[in-house]
Amino acid sequence: MKCPNCGADIPEISRFCLSCGKEIPAPKQVPPQQQSDPDPNGYAMLLFGLSFMMFFFSLAPIFMGLWLGALLMAGIGCLLVATGIYLLRSNKEQIEKMREEAAVKVKCRYCGGLNEQSALRCGSCGAAL
Repeated sequence: MKCPNCGADIPEISRFCLSCGKEIPAPKQVPPQQQSDPDPNGYAMLLFGLSFMMFFFSLAPIFMGLWLGALLMAGIGCLLVATGIYLLRSNKEQIEKMREEAAVKVKCRYCGGLNEQSALRCGSCGAAL
């Protein structure tokens, strides 16, 4: 990193220039990007919940003697379950990508090595994170 005042090379973590002594402004923090892809597990769970409701409410037509209505509601419930299973199976790549993105690595400010988020010290140089 260069000092904005004198142009001398300074470490990334330095708050003051080692040559001229002027204070270095803190780097701007970039906010994390919002996740634009919907969660496929959420849609599948919603479909499973709706199918459970359809199966439960299909009991009402059975008690009233309307077997055709009960069969129709049970059929719709089965269709919702099948759609939920299809969503879960077809989006395995997207789910794996989301899991990889969730495993955030912490960059060491001294050597630049990537470390697990729970690590207290850098695995490369041993500096405190």
